[in-house]
Amino acid sequence: MRAQLTFDARGETEYGTLRSVTSVYFQRDSFENSAGYSDINQDWELEHAIIQLGGLTVAYTDSLFETLTDSAGSVINDDIGVNYTPGKTHLIAYTFDGGNGFSATIGVEEGEGENYTIDSYVPHVVAGASFTQGWGKIAGVVAYDSNWGEVAAKLRVDFNVNEALSLWVMAGYQDYDFDRAWNLGTATTLAKPSYYGVWGGDWAVWGGGKYQFNQKASLDVQLAYDDHENFGAAVG
Repeated sequence: MRAQLTFDARGETEYGTLRSVTSVYFQRDSFENSAGYSDINQDWELEHAIIQLGGLTVAYTDSLFETLTDSAGSVINDDIGVNYTPGKTHLIAYTFDGGNGFSATIGVEEGEGENYTIDSYVPHVVAGASFTQGWGKIAGVVAYDSNWGEVAAKLRVDFNVNEALSLWVMAGYQDYDFDRAWNLGTATTLAKPSYYGVWGGDWAVWGGGKYQFNQKASLDVQLAYDDHENFGAAVG
């Protein structure tokens, strides 16, 4: 059982829209443990805590490396097989909106986890830009992990075929020296080469589409593949 509560408040100021968002969920799981007895886990998690003023954002939320390329499709379980997001982090970011479909964002992030949370005053850095028109959208993002000195990038293109059908494709690349990491001993201890290098190997591709039958029903399809031959498919 899960219950989720979200607050979203907005007001206009002389510096632009002031917005605050808080989202938290409470979850209770019941299962049979290894001894054959019924057991219960109860947990809660803060999913989002965001303050925005104009183009400035200060938050605990999904990494910019995910949001600047619109995640990966609209299938609910869209991370099966090949991951595309490092998860949640504390961040500070500024977004410039050109008003003509162009926007650009630069931000600093803390990271998350024992190996990927910043261990000095040098933050992880993420920058991205997008251009949206009636035909669709093109968006790109580049991220630098200050702990490990590694860079990862993604580029996504969306295309609106017609009012019902939309298609998209996204590619990711990281220049990670696996031989060097193995010699340093980090390849055996790190689950991934950097906070942003979440797929297997140097590259990964994702793609899919959505067909909107009417206002209440749609079909979503997603496929994914990476350099380590991981494959994922999801339909919703």
